[in-house]
Amino acid sequence: MIIGILIVLIGVSVLIKAIFKVDIPIFRIAVGVFLVYLGVQFILGWPRWHRMDWGGGNTGMFIEREISVGPGEAPERSYSIVFGRTTLDLTGVKPAGSDVDVEFNVVFGSGKLKVAASTPVEVDADVAFGSANLPGRTQVAVGKQVYRSESAATAPHLLRIRTHVVFGSLDFEPS
Repeated sequence: MIIGILIVLIGVSVLIKAIFKVDIPIFRIAVGVFLVYLGVQFILGWPRWHRMDWGGGNTGMFIEREISVGPGEAPERSYSIVFGRTTLDLTGVKPAGSDVDVEFNVVFGSGKLKVAASTPVEVDADVAFGSANLPGRTQVAVGKQVYRSESAATAPHLLRIRTHVVFGSLDFEPS
């Protein structure tokens, strides 16, 4: 397929040169594009960089998915998404006996965070050139914002979620 496209481009280049007297260096452009493509492949993980999933399912790149933590399951310490979209469903997590700490990182992507409305939760949103939408119409574009649910004031243990958003977006709505 690539050879066919290259032959068509060479043919178009010959026609443009013959008709308009403009010389387009198709071969040099093709070699340059190929080298850039090859470099991106090596940087992002040869050979399948377009659909990565590392670290036991808690880190993803160029992927769209939903992660759900069921009742009684312990969530991972950290979840990250890069150039993708992830919904992290923590509605089944109930902090009993000790605080539960979770980190959710969104870089050049989109994240959605679900937590049960009755769960005592504290969300620490740290945003750099992105957006974090928290309950009460609170939006953060650059800086830090802490959200605490009403039940967090009297609860002995909390679900603490630390989020880092860089050039991405995070939506948090208790359900």
